Amino acid sequence: FPVTIVQRGMLCVTAAGNYGKPRTLITPADADSAITVGAMAAGADTLWAYSSRGPTADGRQKPEITAQGMGVYCQTPAGNLVRSSGTSLATPIVAGQLALLRGLYPDLELYKLREALYASSMHPLVRDSGMGHGVASTIAAAKYLGPGIGRPNVVFGPASMALFIPVFSNNSVKVVVQATNRSTGQQTSIATAAIEGVWYFAEVSEQAFVGGDTLDVRITATDSVLGRVRVYPYDQTTFDVVHGYVDLSCAVRLPTSVTNVAEQRPDTDMHVLCQPLPAQSSAITCAIPDIAQIAFVRIFAIDGTEIAATFQQDQGRLYVTSAQPLASGVYGLSIEGHHSLHTLPFVVY
Repeated sequence: FPVTIVQRGMLCVTAAGNYGKPRTLITPADADSAITVGAMAAGADTLWAYSSRGPTADGRQKPEITAQGMGVYCQTPAGNLVRSSGTSLATPIVAGQLALLRGLYPDLELYKLREALYASSMHPLVRDSGMGHGVASTIAAAKYLGPGIGRPNVVFGPASMALFIPVFSNNSVKVVVQATNRSTGQQTSIATAAIEGVWYFAEVSEQAFVGGDTLDVRITATDSVLGRVRVYPYDQTTFDVVHGYVDLSCAVRLPTSVTNVAEQRPDTDMHVLCQPLPAQSSAITCAIPDIAQIAFVRIFAIDGTEIAATFQQDQGRLYVTSAQPLASGVYGLSIEGHHSLHTLPFVVY
């Protein structure tokens, strides 16, 4: 890639190729500034047989990293799930990993994101011309760069509103929430507690909302070992917490202590209502204002397994019943109209 592309703030991720022999990297996989991705076999720690290998013509070790590229589930324009293989299917996985890190650390230099991914891979210290550093862990990379604060999720707490805050770090972290009542200017410092995995919990009292229903909130996380400090939002501004309004990230997997959260979203926005759903649910209700007539509805698990379902449509609502109770996990609901296709994520606990 031209050096100017990287200098202008782009991470360039490209497929190694599908020739399966040494020195068969395709262009631009041999470019010095490109992050070249090889393909791993499905369910194994070995390279896919057809993944192109390095080194480059001038002897540089490539690829840099790998992801699953064999038997990857893909969705066709008709909404069907099929399996396909190739380094071009491994490459979007790595691009997605880097995009997640970029979203979590938008102010860091790009080379630090790349280094964090390599440091969190199967072979962090060395790489070869087959799988490079191997498969990387996005969560481990996020912790390597930590502390990093993900988008907070606002739900109904035991007494008022509550925040579930994802914080990524390899060390213990002190998380502080500062809230200012937009109407009165009253400031409140809210205690947090580490509860499960990367999650921190903060309950906002009713007292904080006296005189106004909107709080301007900022979160600070301090690494107790390295002394690094991160804030959310990263640009020193604030985000809104509105009394009585739930704000969940798309298909977020909240801690298992949360069993049901009532969503409040406008019916002009197509979405699954009242999720996360309790475990063993079989009934899903959606707001579907944009589809005049539905032809097919499918439910599929995150591993691509399709679950049979029936549906009824009535006045802007879609009522879907799965053929079997849904276990805990992340699912997709594929809704196909005569001239449209929508896939809605939802979570079951």
